Amino acid sequence: MGLFLDSKMRERFAATQRAMLAPLSYAGVEAWQLAINKNIRELFGADHLVAFVTDESGFEFYSDDIDRPALEPIRSLFRGYDDAGFAVFAVADGDPAGSKYVEGFHRFRRAIGSGAYHDEHDVSLMMKNTPLFQATFMRAELRHMLGISTPLAVGEVTTAIGFESRESRGYGQDGRDMLSMLVPAYEAGIQTWRRLAAVRDLITDMAKPVVVLDRSGSVLFESKSFNSMLSGALEPHQLLDAIRRFGKGLHGWQSRRKGKSGRPTTTDATFRSGTATFRFWGSPLTSPILSRESVMVFVERTDAVLPSRASIQERFKLSPRESEVTLLVAQGLTNADIASKLFISVHTVRRHLEQVLKKLGVRSRSAVPMALLRRD
Repeated sequence: MGLFLDSKMRERFAATQRAMLAPLSYAGVEAWQLAINKNIRELFGADHLVAFVTDESGFEFYSDDIDRPALEPIRSLFRGYDDAGFAVFAVADGDPAGSKYVEGFHRFRRAIGSGAYHDEHDVSLMMKNTPLFQATFMRAELRHMLGISTPLAVGEVTTAIGFESRESRGYGQDGRDMLSMLVPAYEAGIQTWRRLAAVRDLITDMAKPVVVLDRSGSVLFESKSFNSMLSGALEPHQLLDAIRRFGKGLHGWQSRRKGKSGRPTTTDATFRSGTATFRFWGSPLTSPILSRESVMVFVERTDAVLPSRASIQERFKLSPRESEVTLLVAQGLTNADIASKLFISVHTVRRHLEQVLKKLGVRSRSAVPMALLRRD
């Protein structure tokens, strides 16, 4: 086991475990799987890696060093699942043995549960001689392989580790032993990812604008309605910063509660931007699924009613065109949007806006809405 005694190797092993156990640290399953691939490559000195995911959404694979066309023949054979959750593959033209083996090996892995395998012990020589294997794994240069997998209720997740030479340092019994030591972290990470996916889907489809933040204020999950509301805000970056500050305050509330110093008097806040007022409220989210402290924040938008074009034209001594530009600016439209809507050039919009700001007595377009709502 001399391969595993080197201190640098132990550090790489620990880094690989950390990556496997931290799906929440990545933007999505693809980024997470590619990070696992990267760490395994450095640990084993592998030449090529690919993660196969077969679940309710279908058949997918993730690799940063194997061209997708090389593995498409296998995915093209995927037909779904039987009642027991086993993947079903069609028979490749002229290659029933290859197709039968792909399905059979999948059943073998699911039957034994989470584990590591070595192709010389667990992959039939007959399989390697089939046209399907030659057209996919050999084309992808996965000539000699180790693998690690864990079953799902439907399908499985497998990472294939490829070596171009049998003499590669990570290939062999030592490599399989090391890979077996990673199985618990691999399985735990997959289970966490599956639970996170369920949470992400639930929050994404919520009708109300809601966002989940970690202690640093980073966005973990957001509903589609929140994303739409944020993109439609006049000052989206400032609004998100305000929500993050509020979220950090909720983390502080959680810490104070642990210290039994009492609950703060308020758990909501407001942010005004243009004619819109955003109110947000929420609470700490305690869940073993997220594996880190987080808060859930709900956001509600209320828009003030702008005065009519005629009234602002008279009040601020604007020209008819200037009053049109003023209202569109107050609604959050850009100069390009205004030009398109009024069928004028962007240069003309800028010229009108200069006069508008001067007559309203403000310095920036962001101050226009409040100027219109101000009671003199």
